[in-house]
Amino acid sequence: MKRPFFFLAIFISVFIWAANFFIKDDCYRPEHISHFVSEKPRSLAINGVVINSPILKHTALGNAYSFLVTPKLIKVSDKWFPACGIISVVSNKDKEVEYGEEILFEAAIRTPSDEKESSSYTAYLKKKGVFALATIRERDALISINANSSSRFMRFAYRMKSLLNKKINEIFSVPARYFISALVTGDRQNISREWKNIFVNTQTIHLLAISGLHIGIISFIILFLAGLFGLPRNTKYIVTILLILFYSVMVGWMPSVARSAIMGVVILGSYILKRDADIYNSLGLAACIILIFQPNQLYDMGFILSFGCILSLAYMYPKINHAFGFDKIDRKEKLGAISYYAATLFSGSLAVWLGLFPIILYFFNMISVISIIVNVLAIPCMFVVMALVASAMIFQPFCAFLGMAFKEATEFFLTILLFLLDVSSKIPFAYFNSAPVNVMVIPLYYFILFTVFFPISIDKDKSL
Repeated sequence: MKRPFFFLAIFISVFIWAANFFIKDDCYRPEHISHFVSEKPRSLAINGVVINSPILKHTALGNAYSFLVTPKLIKVSDKWFPACGIISVVSNKDKEVEYGEEILFEAAIRTPSDEKESSSYTAYLKKKGVFALATIRERDALISINANSSSRFMRFAYRMKSLLNKKINEIFSVPARYFISALVTGDRQNISREWKNIFVNTQTIHLLAISGLHIGIISFIILFLAGLFGLPRNTKYIVTILLILFYSVMVGWMPSVARSAIMGVVILGSYILKRDADIYNSLGLAACIILIFQPNQLYDMGFILSFGCILSLAYMYPKINHAFGFDKIDRKEKLGAISYYAATLFSGSLAVWLGLFPIILYFFNMISVISIIVNVLAIPCMFVVMALVASAMIFQPFCAFLGMAFKEATEFFLTILLFLLDVSSKIPFAYFNSAPVNVMVIPLYYFILFTVFFPISIDKDKSL
């Protein structure tokens, strides 16, 4: 069968979707954390293990650490009970914790509620398996019991992420460092709500999520550096594959990261084996791996947008290019290459906009018209910023002058990017808020879209 992984991914998705009709939301074991908490906060003692890399958040009230904990024991009325599940913890104490560290702490714990959090965020936490929110106050105890309760590889990966964030804070100034941390390590907790809204309204929030664009830039940098060291062709690809996988684990293996990493590995592997990689099969393989280990990701917005974006590019991008005649531009003529890449950027931006339109409309009740043009300008600027960030961090330890030059250049181009987004979000009619739409609009829209684009035929050598 052609594209077996693509059709297997569809089968797995349908199976997970159907299974949810027969699984009750409250069918958790008696020791699940949801049975110990309510909407009213209560002070409890928890013995558990940190399961992600803690993130330092800068707030008006001071610094705080945010991380997830799987509880092993919970103390209620002077008695300890076995516990399981996931707790989202915010610690206001100066003490740092690490991934895999077993800790004992006191905190005010409650369930997420639609009154204090938005209903969409509560649903998001539920899909992530988070049924309790804990706040460790300054007066509460936080004790490390065992710092080595996880694999050495994972601890090393998250320590590298922590060191990378510290290096970013050392080199770059505020607020540039917050955006650069989001671009490089995926930590965007310190970006203000106002700026997040600007990214959402211009539909450029994908720039702050580690995705195929980031993996592609990092792969290019690794291959370039490997070439400078004179590594053989296949060795370069193998080294790049290993570093991409390590980077993906380091930043948290989110759906967009996992999808991009797996597809990157498949493409680089095809170069080693000298075989063509099918984008639909590669995308299907990535979806299968994610859904087999994390079925709830099917309902994760990051998963939906990430895979929807690539499917839109794979199917509609070459057809739009052909329909507008962009594939006939002669790149050998004067300014031909620039015209071609500008036109194909527009085709890609339009393909993604059309492909994600009903999903954005249904979940966010918003239509962003300006995003088609903004992405054409923002993506090249993003590439320049990422390349300059890498250069600044590579040269800073060895040559302070070059490190400073790249740092200033990074912040200059980042300022241009942010200015572009800010101005674009304020243009009249740049985006519209809409009333809630019926879910049946989504399949109807895609049926119409498919009937429009299906008749457009293209040559195989001009397809994505």
